[in-house]
Amino acid sequence: ALRSLLGLSEAEVRKVVLTSPTVLSYSIEDNVRPKVAALRSLLDLSEAEVRKLVISQPSVLGYSIEENVRPKLAFLQAELRLSDAELRAEVLRQPKILSTSLERSLRPTVALFHRELAREGLELRDEVLRSSLTCLTYSFERRVQPRVERTLAAGVAASGVLRTIRVTDARFDAWLERQQPTGP
Repeated sequence: ALRSLLGLSEAEVRKVVLTSPTVLSYSIEDNVRPKVAALRSLLDLSEAEVRKLVISQPSVLGYSIEENVRPKLAFLQAELRLSDAELRAEVLRQPKILSTSLERSLRPTVALFHRELAREGLELRDEVLRSSLTCLTYSFERRVQPRVERTLAAGVAASGVLRTIRVTDARFDAWLERQQPTGP
C-alpha cells in the first residue's frame, strides 16, 4: 500500500523499511495518507517531492504533524526569517531537519549561534543558508556546544564551527589548530 500511495519502486520500499521498520506497522488510511497530505500542504510539495522526502527521511511518517512537524517548521521559519519557498527548499535539501529535536537541539543551537554570530556582526539566517540546515541537525550537547566552547576558548570566531560542523572530530581538531595564531 505504501508503494502505491507514494509510487515507490520495490527498491525504494526496501530502503524505507530498512531505514525505518516501524513504517510497516502504520495504517495507510489512519496514519500515512493523512501525514502525506499534511506534508504536501504544509510545504506545498508535489507528489514527487513528498516521495523523495519519505524515501530520505521515512521516520517523518511516524511524527505528529501538530506536535512535532508544524512547530519545528514554524520555529525554523520564524528564527531564520524564511519565506515559504525558502523553507520548502531547505527542508527538501536537508530532510533530516524534520527528525532533529526542537527542544533538545534546534532551539539551543539556534540560540547559541544567534548570540555568537551577532557578536561577529553576522546574521544566523545568512550563515545557515550558506552552509544549509545541516549545521542545525547535529546534537547540541555532543557536537555543537562543545565545538563552539572550544573554538571560543581558543580565541577563534564561532562562525567557523558552522563551516566545520560536518567534519570528524580529528579534522575539527586539525582545523582549530590551524586557526591558532603562531608565535612571533
